[in-house]
Amino acid sequence: MLTSVAEFYEEEVNLRLASVLAWVEPAILVLMAILVAIILISLYLPIFSFSTGATPGQ
Repeated sequence: MLTSVAEFYEEEVNLRLASVLAWVEPAILVLMAILVAIILISLYLPIFSFSTGATPGQ
């Protein structure tokens, strides 16, 4: 009887783990995309500001 209870709860844990992973995986992907975008903006923004600030005649 304890074996059947253990199998039931093991299956329940596996189902909950799969559902949690289904939500966590896209969330991590979005967070990493935001992090990469912030890094790219922080690297390229000074370059663009230098090029627009240097006008001839100043």
